[in-house]
Amino acid sequence: MADHDASPSRPADREFNPAAAVLAWLWPGLGHISLGHRRRGLLIMFGVLFLFLSGLLVGGVDVVDRKDDRLWFLAQSVCGPIAFAADYVNQSYVKSLPDEQRYQATGINKPNEMGTLFCALAGLMNLVVILDAMYFAPKPSESPFVERRRSQQSDAAASSSSAA
Repeated sequence: MADHDASPSRPADREFNPAAAVLAWLWPGLGHISLGHRRRGLLIMFGVLFLFLSGLLVGGVDVVDRKDDRLWFLAQSVCGPIAFAADYVNQSYVKSLPDEQRYQATGINKPNEMGTLFCALAGLMNLVVILDAMYFAPKPSESPFVERRRSQQSDAAASSSSAA
């Protein structure tokens, strides 16, 4: 029970780090990498960016639209500057095309809706990541399992040396 109470994931043991939250918003996973959780940061980066880019590939770049789909863009914008860059491409390139060319360049019906949803889910997933980076648990030097095993081995070595 004592090991559970000393767990680094308790809210009291967590530290507030707004710089990690800003880095996590600027590029998904970067906040965790800055905290020393490199593997976790790279997995987050892969997951969030894969979901966001899949949304762009499925529905087209017009799935990120801050003018026509404000509520969806609110969720998508949590992915950071990549969402604003996609919206910039949509507003400056796709929306400026003549109507006939714009209809050919935009996604329609279900693929567009799915792409919008994927990008929004990527943003919401990154929101959880940002909160995790902002209130992170310090990286333990070793896991409790490894520490317990080492202490058992040292106890066994001490008892065998005292027996000899």
